[in-house]
Amino acid sequence: NGIPIAKSVSISVSDGDKITTDTLYFWVIENGMPRWDAIPTQSLNEGGMGLSLPLMQYLSDTDQQGNVVDDISGLTLEVVGIETIPGVGTSTTSPIVEATLSGFTLNIEPINDDDVGLAMITLRASDGIQESDTILTVSVKNVNDAPRLDLTGIENLEAMLGEPIQFCSNPDLCDYEFGSRITDVDDDDSEARFYSSVMADEPSAV
Repeated sequence: NGIPIAKSVSISVSDGDKITTDTLYFWVIENGMPRWDAIPTQSLNEGGMGLSLPLMQYLSDTDQQGNVVDDISGLTLEVVGIETIPGVGTSTTSPIVEATLSGFTLNIEPINDDDVGLAMITLRASDGIQESDTILTVSVKNVNDAPRLDLTGIENLEAMLGEPIQFCSNPDLCDYEFGSRITDVDDDDSEARFYSSVMADEPSAV
């Protein structure tokens, strides 16, 4: 509010035997730079819904004399960059979220279904004269994904009634090797294969 705030620093001097301690006092006044309050860490599920975060509640501004600016709608915001700390199973250090601004609202979306970790989003506020940055941490959490089955090339098989078609994990012992077509991004692929089963619309067809 343009009123200087008293601050102090404790200073100690020692000659190796005795210590003298004193306090230095000084006065601090706002310099007109936009100020960010701490923004709580946000959480998303991988491949899940994004979120919209209003930012105006975390911002304030003063003029060059240190007086509070009541109307901060003139501030401009910018997403400066995104740094990734990959989680387990995520090898990339490229962004795992996308962050865009719509006025004073930050919209955050996970980029794909499998990448997890921490995204450090650097935000900048400017009043046209001075600017200041803050970092928002977004935690993208792992969610168990269903195993995936690749049926490329065998989507429409034809079989004669009474003549079996064999599927197994060894192509030398059966008609179609199925094991390599099953993947699980969360666990070992073999676990997904262990629980695999085959069903048919026609009774007694399999």
